[in-house]
Amino acid sequence: MTASAVDIAPLTTARLVLTLASARDIDDIVDACADPTLREWTSLPTPYQRADSEWFVEHAGVAARDDRARNWVVRTAGRVLGVVSLTRSTPDTAELGFWIIADARRQGYMAEAAAAVIDDGFAIDGMRLDRIEWNGAVGNTASARTARALGFQYEGLRRGAMLTSRGRCDAWVAGLLFTDPRKRTPWPVLPR
Repeated sequence: MTASAVDIAPLTTARLVLTLASARDIDDIVDACADPTLREWTSLPTPYQRADSEWFVEHAGVAARDDRARNWVVRTAGRVLGVVSLTRSTPDTAELGFWIIADARRQGYMAEAAAAVIDDGFAIDGMRLDRIEWNGAVGNTASARTARALGFQYEGLRRGAMLTSRGRCDAWVAGLLFTDPRKRTPWPVLPR
């Protein structure tokens, strides 16, 4: 039996608190998703409106209850910084997705938050995953650097595998197994 969304405890790190997306996050998510950089690399609707955020929060609650996904809102000092998600593709595999607001970038917040979500994904009292996959639009080096820092190993290129606001594009793919050491490995698409 899976836990209900209300039974899933927040995740905490040295600087952050992560809670499952809820109605209290709707306005903050709308504000954050106005960032054109987020829309460039994701499939967020353009323009991103309150109804989109309401749909996301409702969908996130259902997905958590059904144990199909966990969508964590990342906060520091009560301020929403971004979202980190794990979405199942098979019973023991999920895809990691994330975004962060512009003024919180390059401060290590996303790597810190995603590491906590990965821990939860692999945990026996979490999602019980064996593999987590990351996909990023070709050219999204900021996201790729975060995935590499988390220990993901570059696995290749998937042609036409992603939809962004710019349309269908190729995607880099990387994987992290439960048994992998979480250390940075070379990626041929990124400078050392």
